[in-house]
Amino acid sequence: MLERMAHRGACSCEKNTGDGAGIMVALPHDFFKEVAKDAGFELPPPCEYDVGMFFMPTDEKCHEKGKAEFKKVAESLGHVILGWRLVPIDNSDLGESALETEPVIEQVFVTKSSRSEAEFEQQVIPYH
Repeated sequence: MLERMAHRGACSCEKNTGDGAGIMVALPHDFFKEVAKDAGFELPPPCEYDVGMFFMPTDEKCHEKGKAEFKKVAESLGHVILGWRLVPIDNSDLGESALETEPVIEQVFVTKSSRSEAEFEQQVIPYH
């Protein structure tokens, strides 16, 4: 799929730097269960939680401010944050311009809101 992305500008002037375009794939619950355990928290059964991807600034103050703001909004909507996971990366083949702007990538795991009758997908759409 990614080989066919040149038509939409998914490559830059460096052969090893792109726009971050990718494809979405479902990751199995068993994988998330293991990485959550490694990060120090447990997950509920499948379909009882969701995962958000955060591309955070490298500045620690800004990073923590972003996480605190997300927590405030999520909790105001009745969600419970189960935990955060720093996503492991391999940036050894990134181009110079990508390395200069590389974010910190974290995942957040949240529960359904107990205050909403909406389907879970409708509850978390703003976070996807």
